[in-house]
Amino acid sequence: MDVTVTVLDGRGVDDVRDLSSWLSDQEELRGRVSMVGPPTTPGSLGGLADTLVASLAPGGVAGAFATALVAWIRYRSGNLRTVVRRADGSQVELAAERVRGLDAQALRKVVGDLTRTLEGGTEVVDGDSGRSARA
Repeated sequence: MDVTVTVLDGRGVDDVRDLSSWLSDQEELRGRVSMVGPPTTPGSLGGLADTLVASLAPGGVAGAFATALVAWIRYRSGNLRTVVRRADGSQVELAAERVRGLDAQALRKVVGDLTRTLEGGTEVVDGDSGRSARA
């Protein structure tokens, strides 16, 4: 299953590039993450990559992805937000300013909820509060 990740309110393409590198450094995710740009129009050179696509397979990859994404978000400065979308249209938004303030137990819950969402469950993480909400 592929999921897309869009970085909002940050440094744009630089944040997408940083996240791509961060995720690709994780052994379980190596070779599963690519940057994609907006569709090109005839006569144009194309836009800069502004989105990541991660190919998640069964066997713990979703958990590794969720853990790495939350860790990356947690240490970002400013009001950076990410939106993770599944192919079925479900999406999760995580905000750095909210994730930074979570204690270890709340972080584990966010990672667990995000993992279940990515694996096709019906729970969707509310990244602003650390709570789950139904999709």
